[in-house]
Amino acid sequence: MAILVLPELRVTPTLEGVVRGWLGAQTNTDGLLLVVAGSWHVMDGGRYVNRSIAFDHRGHELWRNDKLAEYNVSPGNVAKNPSYWVDRGVGPSGAVEDIRAGRVLAVADTPLGRLTSAICAGFFQGRAADVMRQSGANFFFVPAMTNKMDDLERLAADLVRYRAGSFIANCGHFGAKAPCYWQAGSGESGRARRRQRILIWTLGDT
Repeated sequence: MAILVLPELRVTPTLEGVVRGWLGAQTNTDGLLLVVAGSWHVMDGGRYVNRSIAFDHRGHELWRNDKLAEYNVSPGNVAKNPSYWVDRGVGPSGAVEDIRAGRVLAVADTPLGRLTSAICAGFFQGRAADVMRQSGANFFFVPAMTNKMDDLERLAADLVRYRAGSFIANCGHFGAKAPCYWQAGSGESGRARRRQRILIWTLGDT
């Protein structure tokens, strides 16, 4: 059995429907146990949210979470590489992801433990980090899109104190190298190979 985690802002509603349909059409019992279908900006109540949905092996929704904190491009970020950000419409004063931040972290109690997902900055930024620590989750799946993994890795390592593991699926390809990362509840950690495009968390021969 395996768990597939897709990165942030790479799973459109159309692709999400394809994933759900493909899972529903599977007849074997040796495939994917869980798919955390990345995230996408979707309209909800007149505002965009950055939303991730997790499906079981038959395509049934297990939980959905909206990003708990907006991505923030600070003036300092822009000053370090102004031409890059200007080309993307970001001026010297910086920018903030235009979403309504989520207010709830949904978790699923499963035979594998209490599982949940949190999207990139909504995993570590501000009060979101406290929510992760207090959630009682045994494992966090983190779709991300960033060129800097330090804050994500730092919280993942800290969550070991709560006997929680993390898996970060990152699609940041600009600037510094940004490989994906996993942190087991035992304290063991590692990075995925840089050329690996699709990352699957393997549960062994169970």
